[in-house]
Amino acid sequence: MSSKFKDNRGGGFSKYRALVHGDASIAVVALREICFLLFGYVPGPIGMVLRKVFYPWMFRKCGKGVVFGYGVSFRHPHKISLGDGVFIDDFAMLDAKGAANSGITLGDGVFVGRMTKIYCKDGDISLGERTNVSSLCTLYSNNSLAIGKGCMIGAYTYILSGGEYDHRDATPYAEQTGMGTKGPLVIGDDCWIGTRATILDGAQSIGDRALVAACAMVNKPVAACRRSHWRKHSGLAPELDQLRQGVRDLERAVFKGNGDRSPHRRPNHCLSAVGAMEASAVVMERYSLMMNFHVPSSYMIRHVF
Repeated sequence: MSSKFKDNRGGGFSKYRALVHGDASIAVVALREICFLLFGYVPGPIGMVLRKVFYPWMFRKCGKGVVFGYGVSFRHPHKISLGDGVFIDDFAMLDAKGAANSGITLGDGVFVGRMTKIYCKDGDISLGERTNVSSLCTLYSNNSLAIGKGCMIGAYTYILSGGEYDHRDATPYAEQTGMGTKGPLVIGDDCWIGTRATILDGAQSIGDRALVAACAMVNKPVAACRRSHWRKHSGLAPELDQLRQGVRDLERAVFKGNGDRSPHRRPNHCLSAVGAMEASAVVMERYSLMMNFHVPSSYMIRHVF
């Protein structure tokens, strides 16, 4: 697909057609463009009704009760399947481009937030029933990205399957395809991914009911979190409570019981306690990974201690 777009022999229309509509006929391209032009930016409930009437024919499948927000855009819509009750919020973009891929599949009740991008480059993306993708997220695949049922994905999250460049190759990055991949990425059912989390190609799998903390970087597999295991470890485990209390006792002893923990008032001899806090926070971060939810050590220092 990118080779067609970069080919200097074609004209502007042929490049645009390859990028947005694929191999659709001229008549289909014209009808789609007319629909986008006339109804894409009609505001309010009138616009939603018009898009509900005139958009469904463009898709491979479009279920009942699908809501198309203001200014949403679609590329290669003939490779997009929408289940019943899907809600696509304002200015979201779904791009299923590719030569041999299946495209994008959204299950029943999926919500796609405002200005979120879900796009492929010869890859496939599927979202299970009732999965909620918040605003300004990016989901990308040039391999296979499968997200299970009932997942909650926070704003500004970045999830990709593929899209890697080879730093060992002497070829300039701009001339590489950027299609390197470590394999499919599978996210299980009932997962909670915090805001600004980044899940890279190397993660490969995230188990059912796993938690990914805000601003976390995931590049390795995460095991499933059993419900009984979650009830046992909700909050902090007893061993972790003991570790936290020990650090507080150390801090209290160094600060001579004055109770003042403001950073700008700490004397130089308090640095040992601060170092102990940082080291303990790293241990606590590793412990959180063992419990299948990632809490960064920086968060530990700010909120636990």
